[in-house]
Amino acid sequence: MKKFFALIILISVLLVIFTDFSSNQNCQKKPIYAKLPLKEDQGENYNFIVAGHIYGSHQKAQQGRLSPSENIIKNLEYIKSLNPKFFVSLGDSYFLPQDKYIKPFINQVIKQLKIPFIIAPGNHELGRDWQNYCQNFGKFYYDFTYKSSMFLIINTGHEDSAKIDAKQLKFIKNSIQEFNKNNNLKRLFIFSHKYIFAIEDKDMNKIAKYRFNGQYYDQYQNINYQQKLQPILEATKKPIYFFAGDLKENSTFYHQKDNITFIATHIYDQANDQVIQVNINKGKVIINAIDLTK
Repeated sequence: MKKFFALIILISVLLVIFTDFSSNQNCQKKPIYAKLPLKEDQGENYNFIVAGHIYGSHQKAQQGRLSPSENIIKNLEYIKSLNPKFFVSLGDSYFLPQDKYIKPFINQVIKQLKIPFIIAPGNHELGRDWQNYCQNFGKFYYDFTYKSSMFLIINTGHEDSAKIDAKQLKFIKNSIQEFNKNNNLKRLFIFSHKYIFAIEDKDMNKIAKYRFNGQYYDQYQNINYQQKLQPILEATKKPIYFFAGDLKENSTFYHQKDNITFIATHIYDQANDQVIQVNINKGKVIINAIDLTK
């Protein structure tokens, strides 16, 4: 009888492991709305848009608003007029991983833009129901190249933790090694939800004041950026642009350190809400903040 129960327990454990493995395998499918790889065209003169926290005010979402921020929705036609190659959401694209929030986001933002839409998932997309994100959008993290740039999307939102796990860290390291070896790739863009680069940095941690004093500090505990990811980036001599979308109190943040440019941006239904336009023109990168309320 004991052997029978032991066998049942073993089978149950194996089923859990297999189910989790299958879920992760399914999650590694091609991102549905990203439409990768991007189609190449002549020259290297293009732009893309980056935005953080598209769902906007946490308070308005708690009061029942299902749609993303009005500041982003009412500016979609203007954004389209800029002819961006693609759009990047830096996480918290919708309030909760439920259809009543996901469908308005897809219908009112992604389908209206009609361009590849890339998401660096945040805690609101994933939480503890990451399968929902997988089914709708695919991979948690991946990379792609376009012309002379590599783009790296990382996951800092799983289970409300900004710590990068060993599997993802290995993937990031391999991607950056490939970037360093490829002489045709001139620059690296990294997209993340959490501003993991700021917490342990004496110059940048000022922007983390809200997180240190607020109830969400635990999301930034046990950050392993300085120990694990920073040495990989510092070994890269090419320009790196690191974007994050969890800024909260501020609309846009910018800091440059050696070859790395750090940028954070956050929409919160405020008078100074902004998105970032990145222009690549003849080898130069020009970054503009676009005010959504003027």
